[in-house]
Amino acid sequence: MTGLDTNVDVSRLRFVPLSGVPKQVGNDQFVGVVFELTGLPSGYLVVLFDEKSAITIANAMMPGDSTEDEIGTMTEGAIKELGNIMTSGFIDGWANVLQTSIEHSPPNFVHDMGESIMSPVVGKLGQQQDYAFVIDSTIEIDGNEGQCDIYALPNERELPGHCRHCRHRTNRREALVTRDRQRKSAPLKQVGIAEYAVVTDNTVLSTSGVGSCLGIVLRDSFNDVSGLIHVMLPTAEESRDGNPAKFVDTGLPLVIEEMVEAGASKRRLEGWVVGGSEMLSFSSDGDSIGSRNIAAAKQAFEHYGIDVAGTDVGGSHGRSIRFDPASESVTIQTAKDNTTQTI
Repeated sequence: MTGLDTNVDVSRLRFVPLSGVPKQVGNDQFVGVVFELTGLPSGYLVVLFDEKSAITIANAMMPGDSTEDEIGTMTEGAIKELGNIMTSGFIDGWANVLQTSIEHSPPNFVHDMGESIMSPVVGKLGQQQDYAFVIDSTIEIDGNEGQCDIYALPNERELPGHCRHCRHRTNRREALVTRDRQRKSAPLKQVGIAEYAVVTDNTVLSTSGVGSCLGIVLRDSFNDVSGLIHVMLPTAEESRDGNPAKFVDTGLPLVIEEMVEAGASKRRLEGWVVGGSEMLSFSSDGDSIGSRNIAAAKQAFEHYGIDVAGTDVGGSHGRSIRFDPASESVTIQTAKDNTTQTI
């Protein structure tokens, strides 16, 4: 896996709002590596390949006639090695420009839905910055070509002043616009990250890319009112983002309030909690975002007296959720092994 003719072509550099990164990556399956950066600046760097590109590039790196037709241990090893090389080169150049010293962790291999991979990384930095750099690249190894995206998420507070010229603020008005849009009736209503929806009919509520995030479903079956929210972090004090739907402690009250306005009774509410995975693990972490989200949801349910109808929490995989008010069931699809269960 050495001495190979390798070219990396950067086709585009983008500067994107941090909160929109998970949705931008989408729900397709990706393979890649996540690195934690220490020094000045600290932060994270993520290298993601689509599955086809990952297999193509990995096979080109393997010695002799060794190949894999799907993501296996050899592909994982190759992607880790390539990620190490790319990240080392990237942060060396970065450190030279900023005249600082930057180190990176061993590669954290990921293979999951894009949103599930990126949401915990964004959650870790949500309290410190508003933007990320995205580098669209093409990698060619011995004539074999693959596409990858590099997501650079430095701690914005540790960058020089001229690197922080753009700021993004999500405000209450944007949250209300999202809420009004979600109120429009549809057979299937898709709820994005840091969004919620309330319905008074049999409209199916759905959300995807639930990694360390939580998908929380509330239901008053007597009055036929349902709600779903996709929260990222346990408390609003962990971020400068002004969107209350992003947090357990401010988002759940919004859903309850709107459900009551739609005719629900607080004392009749029951709920389901899904997600809270530990998608990434670094030595500097304390309690994971996933575990803190689960604890915050438990505390909120106890505070509002909401009966727990079902849970599927923890693990290290992404999930998609569909709630059917007609059957009062939550169907969960697991990204890693594509299994489905109903709670």
